[in-house]
Amino acid sequence: MRRKSVHINLVLMLMLLGMSFGCRTLRFVPEDEKLLSQYELDLKAPEGVKDIQSVKSEVLATLKPKPNGKLLFSRFRLWSYYKGSREKSWIITRFLNKKFGEKPVYLSQVNPERTMALIENRLENNGFFYPKISYGIEREKHKATVRYQVQVGEPYELVSMEYIETDIPLDTVIQNALLSSEIKQGVRFQLNQLEDERVRINQYLQKSGYYNFRSDYLLFKIDTNQYENRKFDLYLSIKEETPEEALVPYYINEIRVYPTYEVGAADNDTTDIKGVSFIEKEESFKYPLLRQYIVMDPGQRYNQRYHQLTSSRLTNLGNYKYASTRFDILDNLSSDSLGRMDMDIYLSPMTRRSINVEMQAVTKSNNFAGPGLKVNYQNRNLFKGGEILDLGLKFGYETQFASNQENQTQNLESWELAINANLTFPRIFSPIKIRDNSSYTVPKTKLGVSYSMLNRVQYYRLNAIQFDYGFNWRPNRFVTHNITPTYLNFTNTSNITPAFEAILTENPFLDRSFENQFIPGLTYTFRYNQLGNLDTPYRIWVNFGVDMAGNLLNLMTHGFTNNNENRFLGRRYSRFSRFDVDFRQYLDLSASSQLVSRLFIGVGIPYGDALSLPYIKQYFSGGPGSLRGFRVRSVGPGTYRPAANERNATFFDQAGDIKIEANLEYRFPIFSYVKGALFGDMGNIWLFNDNTAVPGGQWSSNWHRQLAVNAGLGMRVDVDFLVVRLDLGIPLRKPFLPQGSRWLDSFQPLERDWRRSNMIWNFAIGYPF
Repeated sequence: MRRKSVHINLVLMLMLLGMSFGCRTLRFVPEDEKLLSQYELDLKAPEGVKDIQSVKSEVLATLKPKPNGKLLFSRFRLWSYYKGSREKSWIITRFLNKKFGEKPVYLSQVNPERTMALIENRLENNGFFYPKISYGIEREKHKATVRYQVQVGEPYELVSMEYIETDIPLDTVIQNALLSSEIKQGVRFQLNQLEDERVRINQYLQKSGYYNFRSDYLLFKIDTNQYENRKFDLYLSIKEETPEEALVPYYINEIRVYPTYEVGAADNDTTDIKGVSFIEKEESFKYPLLRQYIVMDPGQRYNQRYHQLTSSRLTNLGNYKYASTRFDILDNLSSDSLGRMDMDIYLSPMTRRSINVEMQAVTKSNNFAGPGLKVNYQNRNLFKGGEILDLGLKFGYETQFASNQENQTQNLESWELAINANLTFPRIFSPIKIRDNSSYTVPKTKLGVSYSMLNRVQYYRLNAIQFDYGFNWRPNRFVTHNITPTYLNFTNTSNITPAFEAILTENPFLDRSFENQFIPGLTYTFRYNQLGNLDTPYRIWVNFGVDMAGNLLNLMTHGFTNNNENRFLGRRYSRFSRFDVDFRQYLDLSASSQLVSRLFIGVGIPYGDALSLPYIKQYFSGGPGSLRGFRVRSVGPGTYRPAANERNATFFDQAGDIKIEANLEYRFPIFSYVKGALFGDMGNIWLFNDNTAVPGGQWSSNWHRQLAVNAGLGMRVDVDFLVVRLDLGIPLRKPFLPQGSRWLDSFQPLERDWRRSNMIWNFAIGYPF
């Protein structure tokens, strides 16, 4: 561990050293050159012109070559190039040049005349014709700034748009498509908007049966001759060279499905299910069930949406690697002027059975470490209806390695065993009739049972059994619903040692958390996810969850009485409501840098004689996916702080019923697959009810004065399918310290004790959010 720490500190020192030299980059600029510092654009337009800032951003994007980028506020990559490309350079600087180096961009590489032509073209594409453009250069000792001055007049605005009919049935379909057009009277001329409109009309036609139509067959013409005050008319027509087969709708003649397609396979049987032919040697997937995922029928007019929906539903089953579709056009236009085609669906099954064995090694910031084993078995298409059976086994052991005199008195150890079985059906099983023809993916029903045992040798053994039944569906590409109308969780604590008994006696709050009980409840989760939509630089991710337990059982047993005892048949049960929302924003600042923010708010309300939520339902704060300047689950509740002899020496995480957390992270590239990050985190947890064993832990109106704050930097290796992350967090505000002493008042990274208390390393897999 010490050697690893030394290596990490060495890497950090090299980075800081590089950045300090990076600030002195300008001294390497040749005497006859000027380093291109930046571009400045002064774009002036008449008052009242709309969306001028977006036009300015678009123009700025055309300015090339781009100045050398900055890393952590310095030109470190440029410094690496200068230092590493010299004849007599160190092996370290040559390495930095190879991995980080970026060639300098000089003023001599800039062609202002050509750039002004590009600016003019971009402005004309946005309706600003005949702009006045000039430029100037501000030279300093080693660098220069190029400034472009642009003056534009009033943009050209649309008066009317007309479709030129050709007296064919397609005219009516295009007229209908234009009813929902965003190109209205008064809009500014924008070339990109016209191109987008052609694509939109083509998609409308594809959904209306016009399989062979393409957006390139549409032609926009602009007429400004009738106006003298920057107005224009717009005419839409079909190009004369458009082929005949693009002008007629197509109908599905036959649908053939190959569930286990193999090139050159013969001796296949054909089975017809509701007009669809299934072709294979023997039934691998029950045909009536597979038929319901095909939303197209013979004799139906072709619809691109139904075509894509069929492919996505078949792929979403989880039994096939891919579902490819091919259409064979039948030559019958000469007979009835209608297009017909056969539809062939080729399915490639995944391996039906698989087993995965994973060896793990766990190390925690509170000095616990140990090995682990994870085994997973999966059977796809268990009953030939797309059912997926998952069986999992997990075993882990960890012990505490003392690192100071404070916790050398005991070497705590624990081991855990978890077994789970989940059966997923690609349809909804419910006593209440629910339509399962999802508009986007296949609805799924999940049945699960799990058993876990946590044996903390010096204290207790915790056994838990859980049953759950629920289903999920996606009405569109962004939204996911998950509802578990029934789950039951049974917990039992055994093998309680005298040492743990003494702890429970002193802390009634903890005693109640470990009491034998069961949790009957339901959950619902709504998720909105735009992360896959790469067409926009701004995306959001929202997760809203509801978890309610024991309320229905309490109503059945006690009715509307004021009985606050949470017991049924002599056994204690949990009764609570929990609501939380996780909101994230992703803003692309450039093609490779991103600003990500996150806000999490969670509130749990215990009912009856419960002092708090069950331990497994509580919130925690601190660690790699939370406040990275604090150790795992070590923040809160409120201003609470464990006794000195308990810190980093027990298994009891600091938990709460209420949580507020905010995170901000700037992500930027370093080289190739390595990325960097600057981040700040803020938050805490609180108890809903007062607890004398946890002083300062209850929620109050002073919650904003009890927030923990940290900042830090990180490095990530991102190879698409795997992200390995190393973050260094430094606490800036510790809420558990006395008022007036909570903010960090010194920075002493060279002192060992200061580093141990204020430099928290977080090693994790995946991004924090």
